[in-house]
Amino acid sequence: MLDLAGIKQGSAVVAVVAENEIKRRQIMDAFGLLQTRNVRWFRSFFDMTVALDKREIQWVYACFRDEEGETLLAYLQHLQGAGYTDSVCFSVMIRDVDYQHLPHLFECGLMSWHENTDSPEDIAQGVFKLHKKIEPEMNPCMIAFSYLKAYYKAQSRWADVLRLVDNLLRLYPFDDMLRLNQVEAYAKLGETEQAKNLLLSIEYYDPAMSEQVMQLRGILLKEDEGTMQSLAYQYQMTSVLVVDPVDDTAQLIQNRLRELGFQVIEHCTHGTRAAELISKQAFDFYVIEWQTPGLSGPFLLQRIRESGHREAPVLVLTEILDRADSQLVREMGVSQVLRRPLKIQQFLMAAAWAMSQARMPTEASSFERKILVHLHRGETERARQILRGFQAISTRDPIKEKFLKACILFHERRYFEAKVLLIEATHESSGDNVHVAALLAKCLIKLGDSQAALSLLKRCTQLSPKHIERLCNLAEVALQTKNIHTAEEALQKAGTLDDESPLVKKARAKVAVAGGQTQRALDLMKSMNNAQDVIAYLNNMAVAFVKTGDIAEGMRLYKNCSKIIADDKPELRAIVDYNLGLACVKNEDPNLGSVHIKSAMDRGPSLIYARAESLYKRILDARRLNVSVKLNIAPADAKQEPSELSIDDVSLFQDREAERRKAYFLRGLVLAERPPASKAS
Repeated sequence: MLDLAGIKQGSAVVAVVAENEIKRRQIMDAFGLLQTRNVRWFRSFFDMTVALDKREIQWVYACFRDEEGETLLAYLQHLQGAGYTDSVCFSVMIRDVDYQHLPHLFECGLMSWHENTDSPEDIAQGVFKLHKKIEPEMNPCMIAFSYLKAYYKAQSRWADVLRLVDNLLRLYPFDDMLRLNQVEAYAKLGETEQAKNLLLSIEYYDPAMSEQVMQLRGILLKEDEGTMQSLAYQYQMTSVLVVDPVDDTAQLIQNRLRELGFQVIEHCTHGTRAAELISKQAFDFYVIEWQTPGLSGPFLLQRIRESGHREAPVLVLTEILDRADSQLVREMGVSQVLRRPLKIQQFLMAAAWAMSQARMPTEASSFERKILVHLHRGETERARQILRGFQAISTRDPIKEKFLKACILFHERRYFEAKVLLIEATHESSGDNVHVAALLAKCLIKLGDSQAALSLLKRCTQLSPKHIERLCNLAEVALQTKNIHTAEEALQKAGTLDDESPLVKKARAKVAVAGGQTQRALDLMKSMNNAQDVIAYLNNMAVAFVKTGDIAEGMRLYKNCSKIIADDKPELRAIVDYNLGLACVKNEDPNLGSVHIKSAMDRGPSLIYARAESLYKRILDARRLNVSVKLNIAPADAKQEPSELSIDDVSLFQDREAERRKAYFLRGLVLAERPPASKAS
């Protein structure tokens, strides 16, 4: 374990290796000035190996060469794999002639580099600067990064800075200080557009860094102060969609949006046309009339959220909202509802407030929206960061706080803990709390209590009857309880609201497959962006049936599911074939099971291949010995009982056993290839 605190406090045991006797005395004098209590010296690097073996040293402070001419680089390369650099910090004093070795030293685990000076006071000053960098929450990698970046920066090696930052972000994806360094590197390399996008990302994720962001805009990107004063520019919003059939009002709104700095303004008078635009492009801001002809406000709003535009602020214009509409507006995260006749000053204030809250929330509802957006993206750590901001609000609702904590727990697959919090929130709530009940239903589904989930979802759809996604969820849960009539009834209601909704089409495909209507399912899936969701849902439902003893129903679903998998998805076919084969074995039909398991193996390399091969051999062995295939293996046996595989998401096709290697300083990151570029979020 690295003892950074001991280094800062002067309690760590320090090993000094110098290039000659004079330099050794200078270094020892410097540590004496710093009142470091335990310093040992060695003539050569290899002389201190025994002390490293005994874990007697926490910090090595050395010249690049020892008295025998051996280099620290050669010694660190010798130590690789021995585990020393996981518990020992290394610093080097280096001369100009050896600077080119610095990247390789950091690649091997170096913590810091210092000028090779003859003054004990200057040496002590360099060590003191290192002490200042060590903070209680400081990641060791960031200390080493600051030193290596200083070397790269002095030589204008910005491409190397960028490569190093990219590699570090693979380990620490939410470190915004790293991203600021990334911005600087892009700007110095002339990639200003990429730098601007990253600045937007940083300001969006961490409003506390807005001051640093503004400074970088002015210093690095040389942005015009007049341009930077517009609200749309400050909040990095360029496009807006206005949906309003009243031309006069719409024109007035567009003029005011231009004054706010929006550069791209689209206007639609019909909801269906607006839905077409939304399906093709994302807008940064939306203004919607609730009574728009065609696809009206409630359903247009859901299309916006379905299309992934969950973070975009939405203003709703209307003369009146009924109770069901009000519930939907809250659940869809509408920023504000403006009553007609519209007062333009009120509109400007609402638009400015919505933009600011989307980027830098101060209100509880705005924090809630950002948390849910990040969870939808799978960014649970970001959600936790924003939750801390929510918890700092003195007027926060404790029930809402429990709900948000439960949302995070749910996305971390800690369903029972989430369920407990939600039940507490339900008991403390004075009335019906739809979003709490809906999330509780999802937890119950994951915990295998589909009947209770079905009852909750029915209640939720009564309270919020226009919520299309929830109606589709109700249909899916009804399938799991074999209640086809309830599923079809829920889908009929959803189709009446928005027959072309992608969510409705997906749910219809699931019901069609479950009912054996594979051709209808295939026709529906042709227009879907991600038909794999349907396959995953049905496979997982079949897994649940088999595990609860309803093997016949599970096998029926596996067979129907297999019929709708495209030929270019062999890994999905392999999973379903294996699951079906295993179900056959559990149903005491190993001969048929072996056919399906062999089919899974014939699909080629996949996540399921090793399991399928092992089970296939066991079936053949049982057949040869004329005995039954026994799946319940004693714990002492090296083998494990075969189990079905769920398809939760694409990440299941990655090795679940692989864990991220813990990085000590920059070992293995400096010279690594830069990961593929990804679009800034």
